[in-house]
Amino acid sequence: MNELGKIKSVIIDNELNNVKLLCDLIRKYYPRIEIIGIADSVDTGINYIEEYTPDLVFMDIAMSDGTGFSIIEDSKSKGFEVVVVTADDNYAIRAFDFSVIHYILKPIDSFHLTEVMNRYYQKKNIGQFEDRICMLQHNLQKQKGSIMISTLKEFNVIKVEEIIYCKSSNNYTTFYLDNGDKFIASKPLNSYYALLDDCDFYRIHSSIMINLRFIRSYVKGRCGYVVMTNGAELDVSQRKRNQFLHILDDYMIGIR
Repeated sequence: MNELGKIKSVIIDNELNNVKLLCDLIRKYYPRIEIIGIADSVDTGINYIEEYTPDLVFMDIAMSDGTGFSIIEDSKSKGFEVVVVTADDNYAIRAFDFSVIHYILKPIDSFHLTEVMNRYYQKKNIGQFEDRICMLQHNLQKQKGSIMISTLKEFNVIKVEEIIYCKSSNNYTTFYLDNGDKFIASKPLNSYYALLDDCDFYRIHSSIMINLRFIRSYVKGRCGYVVMTNGAELDVSQRKRNQFLHILDDYMIGIR
């Protein structure tokens, strides 16, 4: 969103009637949305996103030179929200795997456009609030050895030394504590990596980060895995196995 409160938007759709309908609805009901580009192909859509850095992208899935998912995957710019507007409902599950904010079947109408904008503003407000507590998270970690995690209903402050491991799934991360509690945070593991990386934690897998203090054993083999003190058996990715074993050796030497 720019300084004047405008929401920069790109439309990617090769059906001109639907593009015109969407443009008319936006101009009538949401004049704050500035349509800065209209693309009719995957390649043009990627170029427009990277050139204009929009806040919001309205996108069809089936295009003449590929699918809208290619646009999300291949675009270097990542700071935009996606609304899928399509005539086909077969892509819905995959679309939400990409964290789109809405999936609408054509033709779009004013009711669904309002739903889109309500979700957009809600998500932006949550993001701004989480940005404001980011500094608090770092201060908690440095001053008290704790971090703040945001669940769907509340914020929880937990001590880093009590975390056995954390495991992510899609855009959520589950924290497993040594007292048996667990918290599901509404943010991906990458959001916590910097907070935990210097606290005897190691990322053994793209979706798993463990506290070295709580390793009970490491089971060797083609598919090596660690056993944690709570009994959890967690796979160590083959790519990280050698580095993990070196780090584990160094850690054990350091605590002797």
